[in-house]
Amino acid sequence: MDMSWRHRTLAVDSRLLLAFYGVVPLLMLVAAADALFFNYQVRDFFPKKPETYLWWVIVFNLPHIMASFVTYADREYLVSYKKSLSVGLLLAIGMTVIIPLVFGNLWFFVAGATYTMYHVLMQQYGISLMLLKRPPNRIFQLWRWLTIAGSALIYLEVYFPVLRDMISLPVTLDIVGTWLIVISAPFGAWFMLDVFKSDATKTAKLYFAGTYAMLYISCLFYHWGYLFFMFLIPRFVHDATAFTVYAIHDHNRNLTTYHNWIYRVFKPLHISPVILCLPVGIAVAWVLTFNSQNLIAAFFISTFAFLHYYMEAYMWRRNAPHRQNLSFYNA
Repeated sequence: MDMSWRHRTLAVDSRLLLAFYGVVPLLMLVAAADALFFNYQVRDFFPKKPETYLWWVIVFNLPHIMASFVTYADREYLVSYKKSLSVGLLLAIGMTVIIPLVFGNLWFFVAGATYTMYHVLMQQYGISLMLLKRPPNRIFQLWRWLTIAGSALIYLEVYFPVLRDMISLPVTLDIVGTWLIVISAPFGAWFMLDVFKSDATKTAKLYFAGTYAMLYISCLFYHWGYLFFMFLIPRFVHDATAFTVYAIHDHNRNLTTYHNWIYRVFKPLHISPVILCLPVGIAVAWVLTFNSQNLIAAFFISTFAFLHYYMEAYMWRRNAPHRQNLSFYNA
C-alpha cells in the first residue's frame, strides 16, 4: 500500500466534495422504492426529529464543531486569532446567557436554530463560489437569502411550531418558508444557467447544481413526510465536508512539526491527523453529549456552537492562517 501521502501536503479534492451530494439521489431512490413497493413503511419507520437517535447526536452536530476547536490547540493560531476569538467568545456567552434570561428559552432555541441553518447553508454557498472562482452577484445574493430564510422557517416549524402563535402569523411557518424557497428557485436557476455558460470546471458547475438541488429536494422531502431525510441531506453534506477540510488542514499544519498540542499527544502512534481528526472530534462530542443534562456541559455546548459559527467567518478567509495550510484541487 502506497503510504507516501503521509509525508506530503494534501489538497481537498473537489470531486470528493461533489461525491457527498450523492446522498441526494440515493435518498430519492429510497423514497421512490418506499412509495412504489413498501407502502411508505420506510417513511413511517424514521422519527420526525433525528435527535431521537443517540447516534445522530454523537455523529452529527457536535463532532465537527469540536474538531474545529482542536485546530486552535496551537500557540501561533491562538495569537493570530486572539481578537476574533475574544469577540466571538463574548458574543457566544452573551447569546447563551442573555437571550434565555431576557427573552426566554424559546427565543434562545429560535436564535440557535436560525443561526444553525445560516451556518449550514453558508458553508455550501461559500464553497460553491470558491470552486466557481466568482463573487456573488445580486441574483446570487437574493437566491441565497431567500433560501436561508425559507429553510430556517421550516426548521422552526418542526421544532418550535408555537412560535407562529407568538408572532400572530395567519399561516404556519413552513408555508411561509416553502413559498420563500419556491420564489427563490428562478433566481438560483438564473445564476446556475450563467454558471454553466462560464469557463468554470465541470466539477465546480456540478457542485453548484448539487447545492441548488439539495435545497429543493429537501423541501420536497418535508412535504412528502420524509422529515428524517430532509434533515439528513444537509447535515451529512455539511459535516462530511467540514471534516474533510479540517482533517486535511490538520494534516498539512502538523506535517513536519507538531504545532498542535492535542495531536502532539498522539505523535508516538504515528497516525496522521487526517485520520485522527474524526475520532477526536467524536470523542469530545461524546463526553459533552452524555453530560448534556448537566447545566455546565449544556452551557459549554451552546457556547462552543455559537463560537464555531462566528469563527467560521474568519478562519477560512483567503489570508487567514488556516488557509495557509489548506488548498483545493479543483478538478
